[in-house]
Amino acid sequence: MKNFKFIFILLIILNVIVTILGSAYLSIEQQAEFYRIVIHINVVIECLILLKTFKYLKENG
Repeated sequence: MKNFKFIFILLIILNVIVTILGSAYLSIEQQAEFYRIVIHINVVIECLILLKTFKYLKENG
């Protein structure tokens, strides 16, 4: 479970960095597309974390 915490914290840090960089260097139209892509990537990563968590809980009950 330590790896899950590390990945989750890393995901939060990456989101903050991406948000700062995205808002600083992109126009409004580019930001909308950029954040749409970032949200999709986050959903995939969070689903993978959930799947690993359920697998861990199933094995270790």
